[in-house]
Amino acid sequence: MAELRILFFACSGAAAPAVIAGFARALERAGHTVKVADPAVAAEEKLFRASNDLAQLLEGFDPHLAVLYAVPRAPHFYDADGLFCLDVLSIPYVCLWYDNPFVYLQELSPVQREKLKNSPRALQCCSDTFYIEELRKNGFRQVEYLPLAADPELFFPEGDVRGPGISESMEISFVGSIDDDPERLRQQRRKRWEKFPILNKTIDEMTGLSNGQSSLDMAHKISRLQEHLPGDVFAVFCRTVYEEAATFVRMQTVGALQEWPVAVYGGPGWQRLGQRVQWRGVVPYGEALRAVYCATRINLNITSPQLRGGITQRLFDASACGAFVLSDYRQDVRQLFGEAIVTYDDFADLRKKTAYFLTRASERHAYAQQAREKVMSRHTYAARAQALLAAAASILPLREPVRRGAGNGAGTSVPQQH
Repeated sequence: MAELRILFFACSGAAAPAVIAGFARALERAGHTVKVADPAVAAEEKLFRASNDLAQLLEGFDPHLAVLYAVPRAPHFYDADGLFCLDVLSIPYVCLWYDNPFVYLQELSPVQREKLKNSPRALQCCSDTFYIEELRKNGFRQVEYLPLAADPELFFPEGDVRGPGISESMEISFVGSIDDDPERLRQQRRKRWEKFPILNKTIDEMTGLSNGQSSLDMAHKISRLQEHLPGDVFAVFCRTVYEEAATFVRMQTVGALQEWPVAVYGGPGWQRLGQRVQWRGVVPYGEALRAVYCATRINLNITSPQLRGGITQRLFDASACGAFVLSDYRQDVRQLFGEAIVTYDDFADLRKKTAYFLTRASERHAYAQQAREKVMSRHTYAARAQALLAAAASILPLREPVRRGAGNGAGTSVPQQH
């Protein structure tokens, strides 16, 4: 494929910067020119308001394609008729969805959503097979499957000469935050939905610490509520419940392993579990996280309830390190990794498999090597970037820039990992 100029929209959030940086590096290595624009700054400078003067709007960078993490919801990205700015500018674009897309799409006006659904320039790429079907059912014309991936330059086995590991060995670790005050989350949700006492009671029962709900169980129960709520109400409801649900699921799952010391990495809310965990604080993405994965016998994965079929970044990164992962079940685990990732069905199964694999180093190593081979052959950002461009080229009318050569030598801006 000829060299392309590709514009990325930077955005905040825990996962977004790492995903954008992974794609950007892979595309640069493939010979394309990448620019990462900050929509907040762009809005202040009116860079993304509707206009045909691309040289002025995009600071001399004349893109063939734009890539967005989700889609901007602020009003200044849409014209008076509800058309997204990149449609106004005739720039084809790919929206990356690594979460429940409807929680965010619901923030758009009905007119804006309809324009997005019917845009010939918009491609929706989703990492969760469940939501792909839901997007299509809701009228989105162009939808493709594009899972997350790993960057082997950041995540690789401990013995590799590219970087040091850590000397301490851990039996079990989990990397992921919980809210510092779960009870505050619960009270906020109860107040927000106080006109729906039955709904509040249902969520109280689902998130009770003594209930032992797996992440997938909770995902199914939350989804079943959709049958009884209007679409816009359900999307708003999910925004208030997902964080609470994820916090309680993570606390329940780690608490189920009280026979063993579990090292947890995240905010201070983990201290609420007391002696059942070894709280290690926040671990930054990149080298420090790689060291954790490499030094752990069992890397525990707990998928967020908003993912119905999709899997987390943790599975790709830990597997790229040649580390053993024990994960809760999602259907995409089997689709992407076959039997190379060991999964548990419930807390009893989790305890059984934890006890088994802690004492079987050779079996852990065999599974970890299979998973790493899957990542290196199929699930790198280089492979995903190639798939993204192939999908875009086959579905979208890749744009001929208004001023050929504009942006050459403009330099590349790739966000740093934090």
